[in-house]
Amino acid sequence: MTLTVRLEPELEDQLEDYCQTEGTTKSAVVTQALRDFLNTLRQQRTPYEIYQEVVAEAGGLDQRPPANENDNSLNYKKRIKDVLRAKYGR
Repeated sequence: MTLTVRLEPELEDQLEDYCQTEGTTKSAVVTQALRDFLNTLRQQRTPYEIYQEVVAEAGGLDQRPPANENDNSLNYKKRIKDVLRAKYGR
């Protein structure tokens, strides 16, 4: 298959220099570059795949850190009740 690609003059000069140095053709270099690029894309994981891996490494979603008496996010209802009882005597 023939493919025409427009390159910036600087990039074209770099490609020509590389091909002369390595003794290869422009087609071979571009073909290998495309293969490498496409293989890299296939190997990239989606955010969901990364999430699944992290959850599996953590042992699942059910694991929570041990409760801490000073953790306001866990004890806010109790603290509010204690403040109201102290204020209103119930």
